[in-house]
Amino acid sequence: MDTQRRNEHCLFRVDSTLGMHSVVRQGAGIAVLPCYLGDADEQLVKLTEPVPELSTELWLLAHQDLRRVARVRRFWTR
Repeated sequence: MDTQRRNEHCLFRVDSTLGMHSVVRQGAGIAVLPCYLGDADEQLVKLTEPVPELSTELWLLAHQDLRRVARVRRFWTR
């Protein structure tokens, strides 16, 4: 599909994943979202399984001073 034709179906253009998530939650259409956002939102319905070509690792970082905080420690040990 060429660029002009894709643009005919485009309702919104956003520059962030959270922007896509917000627009979809408002009922503006469909979007490809990370599973950690889509699966956790009961207002959304998953239409397909994850797209393997879009799979990537997610890195989580914590400042060393926060590693001793109970809620951070609990998260890391899950």
